[in-house]
Amino acid sequence: MGYEDSWLDMQRMLRDGHMIPIIAMTANAFAEDVQASMGAGINGHQSKPIQMDGAVGAIAGKLNQQTEETIQIYIRGEGKMKAKKYIALALAALMALSLAACGKPGRETEVGERARDAHAPITIMSANKDYSGFIEYVKSVYPEINIEIVPYRGANTTQYMYDQLYTGYMPDIYATTQLFTCYDKYAENLIDLSKYDFTSRYNEARISQYELDGKIYLLPTDYDVIGIAYNASLFEREGWKVPSSFAELEALAPIIREAGYSLADCATNLPGYGFQYMCNIGDTGFLRSIEGIRWQRDFLAGNATAVEGLAGTFDYIQKWVDLGMLKYSSPDETPHEHFKEGNTAFFVGSIYGWNTKDDGTGDVIKPLPYLSEDGTQNMFISSTVRAYGLSRKLEAPGNEQKLEDALKVMELLSTDEGMMRIMERYETASARVCSLKDWEMPESSPYYDYRDFIADGHVAPLIYAGWENIMVDVGNKFMDYLRGDCTAMDVLTTMDACQAENLSSGAHVYAHVEETLYVEDLARLTGMVFCEAADADLALISLNEWKAGVSARQENADGIGGAMMPLEMTEMDIVCWLPTGWYGTIQTYSFTGTRIRELVERGYDLNGDGNSYPYVLVAPEDFVLDDAAEYTVYFAGIAEEVAAESEMQDSGIVGLEAMEAYLDRVEVTKPADILWEA
Repeated sequence: MGYEDSWLDMQRMLRDGHMIPIIAMTANAFAEDVQASMGAGINGHQSKPIQMDGAVGAIAGKLNQQTEETIQIYIRGEGKMKAKKYIALALAALMALSLAACGKPGRETEVGERARDAHAPITIMSANKDYSGFIEYVKSVYPEINIEIVPYRGANTTQYMYDQLYTGYMPDIYATTQLFTCYDKYAENLIDLSKYDFTSRYNEARISQYELDGKIYLLPTDYDVIGIAYNASLFEREGWKVPSSFAELEALAPIIREAGYSLADCATNLPGYGFQYMCNIGDTGFLRSIEGIRWQRDFLAGNATAVEGLAGTFDYIQKWVDLGMLKYSSPDETPHEHFKEGNTAFFVGSIYGWNTKDDGTGDVIKPLPYLSEDGTQNMFISSTVRAYGLSRKLEAPGNEQKLEDALKVMELLSTDEGMMRIMERYETASARVCSLKDWEMPESSPYYDYRDFIADGHVAPLIYAGWENIMVDVGNKFMDYLRGDCTAMDVLTTMDACQAENLSSGAHVYAHVEETLYVEDLARLTGMVFCEAADADLALISLNEWKAGVSARQENADGIGGAMMPLEMTEMDIVCWLPTGWYGTIQTYSFTGTRIRELVERGYDLNGDGNSYPYVLVAPEDFVLDDAAEYTVYFAGIAEEVAAESEMQDSGIVGLEAMEAYLDRVEVTKPADILWEA
């Protein structure tokens, strides 16, 4: 295998556009050999026999983000000289395999390898999505195309997707659950797909929701449909007509009550529910009008108020409250269970299962759209599972083949077969709808009777992106309104006050990140901060990896799942990668040095199948592990059988609070700032 082939093989480890420095270690020692390696794009050249000082110096000189001392922190228990030897020998062995002068392969084999290498992997982020079936489909049509999964399993997926779009730090195929309000970033970081034929396969009403200034940067695949629900069996037994407008619902309500049944159960035991019901009812009128959509953008930009825009909407919401369709439920109530007892006509909230009994013998539950006053603007709400776009980096010179491959992948995604492979677990996702115009909804779907209604565009997108910083406070105030503790005007003034504060102060910034902090950097940062907070000696931080055949929901969510991109680091961004998420506390265990070595070698066996996730061992600078000593260890991911070997000590310190306190004290802007001194 030649220099060019070796360079291509090594760059398969490319991550998000960052090239890996490569140093050739080979028996070819003449000047022309050095020139050949440099000409192939290799960054350095060391001839055999390897001189250790020269090799280590060459490696250290080419690493632009990790110094020799930084690397040494990963090799705990080894002296610095042994660390140098480890690094040099590891890279020497790797490159010797690639460049050893042991004879070239036959012409036919070499051509085949070059053809395969010419198709650099197309990357896509996992983020709770299993792409195994889709990859198999792509390979069956285009065997030469390679797809590589970039793992992510953090606690704030939506924010992570936002950060990717905002910074352009994204895989080749960008996946998102939201249409974010940073509209200028779409043109800046994504390719306009409207010029490609496969966009014509999508339902016009559906794809129009993603159109920005006549351009299409995202293609929606599957989406969940949200409405209210009714007990269809009860309606059939009583001979009631299902209402098609709020006026008909008002006429039916006293009949339901006179028959001895409850009109509605409503899940409002979390503030986010209150905010969403307020918006969902508004979507049957003003919020889905041209004026309403313009108002939403103006409000988020600080150019409009809720008092001016939503007063009429609250007049209609009040009718739902007065009728008894919207009402407060305390955190300890169980409205879902009450509805499934079979004595209630309607349910406002998400339904889990379309039958009142798990075994399927109970009453049949069916969906109903949010009803407008006269029935002309009835509306379901959509929650996108995924929409996909292409990074503009694919249009850079030298990426012609990669762009061609990525477009073929998008074309396959835009077919019935490709869409079904993307919509994994479709048989259990009964409220899920496909965005292709020719897709036929199965008769088993609870939304089958509404298939034409949905296809014709009577679906509004869930109002979420851009509203995250105010929805909890507004939702809590809306719950006060449902309890009768405040007026509609109080809700609207609270909404205006929250948005004004959000725009004036913004979220607290803990660091202005200048250089990307990769998963290993964040592992070191987390281990250092948590150990100092909980008075632990060292940490074992697991990293997430994508593993073929492992369900997306069985990926490692207990360790570091993503990078910190170059932007202002707020609490929302920290939670994207922090192992403890929003509320988890720092917990420690005690183990001997010998056992720690074994666990580092074994990794985190999350699913108990031996298919482990790697650990990064984090300790102070110049730390040497003593096999016989016992250490207090923080684990980001510990198997149950390992945890059983030691008594867990819960510090009671919330991990997020510890990280925020540290970053307020020591701003981390680049990997070199992460320094744990003994």
